[in-house]
Amino acid sequence: MKKLTILLFVSIFIQATAWSQPCLPEGITFSNQAEIDSFQIIHPNCTEIEGNVKIVGDDISNLDSLNVLTAFQGDLWITNNPALTSLTGLDNVTSIGGRFRLYYNAALTSLSGLSNLTTIGESLMIYKNASLTNIEGLGMLSSIGDYLRIDQNEVLTNLSGLDNLDSTGGYIKISGNTSLISLTGLDKLSSIGNYLTIE
Repeated sequence: MKKLTILLFVSIFIQATAWSQPCLPEGITFSNQAEIDSFQIIHPNCTEIEGNVKIVGDDISNLDSLNVLTAFQGDLWITNNPALTSLTGLDNVTSIGGRFRLYYNAALTSLSGLSNLTTIGESLMIYKNASLTNIEGLGMLSSIGDYLRIDQNEVLTNLSGLDNLDSTGGYIKISGNTSLISLTGLDKLSSIGNYLTIE
């Protein structure tokens, strides 16, 4: 009976390892929707990407096929995706080890899809997303290792979505968000490693 229990444990451990593993130490760039859609076929069992990830493409409209990912160990750049309306597909991601950049995503209206993200190892920058009205979706984010910048998101009205953010290791800069009328969302913030700028 003891041998059977040990064999069963080893079998389960090997299966878990086979089905869940880090991959792509060199990183990856997704430049079109087809590359997103085929991710699980080309990289089966990949749940954590070790290298830097860039998502940048005119026809990228959804990230649904990335729903197996639980962490990015390096940087995550989501930039210049004019057809992307949502971050759904990143729902299982709990951490980003490096920098998180969200630039020039003209159709993105919220950050829904990041509801399990708890930590960002380096910095978070949300810049020039023309349709972003709120940053709901970051409700579990509690710490940012370096700075937070939210710049020139013209229709952003408040910071709701950062409700659990407790600390940043570096500065916070909130600037050029011409529709911003409230700082609601920063209520739990207790520590800023450097300066705070609101302009």
